[in-house]
Amino acid sequence: GIAGFSAGVGSDYKGSPYVRFGGDERAGLLLSQSGIATALSWQVLPEQALGLSLNLAYQLYEAKGLDVFSTNSQNPGRFSDQGKGEAFGIGYTLGWSGQLLPWLEGALSYRSKTYSERTKRYEGLLPNRGLLETPAIWGGALAVVPAPGWVIAVEGQRIEYASEAAYGNSIRQLTEQGIPF
Repeated sequence: GIAGFSAGVGSDYKGSPYVRFGGDERAGLLLSQSGIATALSWQVLPEQALGLSLNLAYQLYEAKGLDVFSTNSQNPGRFSDQGKGEAFGIGYTLGWSGQLLPWLEGALSYRSKTYSERTKRYEGLLPNRGLLETPAIWGGALAVVPAPGWVIAVEGQRIEYASEAAYGNSIRQLTEQGIPF
């Protein structure tokens, strides 16, 4: 099978809150991530299945009016107002689902981080000279069927934000570098 996915977030301030610190009148950030997952699945036993997918990703990002924050950047000229930067990436997903008992089903999944290209346009804003990689996600679920027509399910996921430099930085790093809050 093939599935498409897309998510994004953005802000565009026409009256930038950063003007009082010397920033531009207009400021904003854009991050959009889209992709295609090509999936294969196998029924290894009558009540057990395994799945594997190759995930191809495309990222688009833009920062504008944020030069006021570029003073601590290793490359302040590539921090803000560089137009739209883009990167392609690749990852994979593994999964299992099956019946454990006549009244209990389970599932496990793991999605690797998305290994991405660097973007030179924002190498002063993004860590590791312009690298923004989507972190790994792992999870599991259990479904109990106490009576016909009833299902009680619980699911959990963990996103490994702390493992990626773009997402896992503590605010403490800013204050340790002398930026007052």
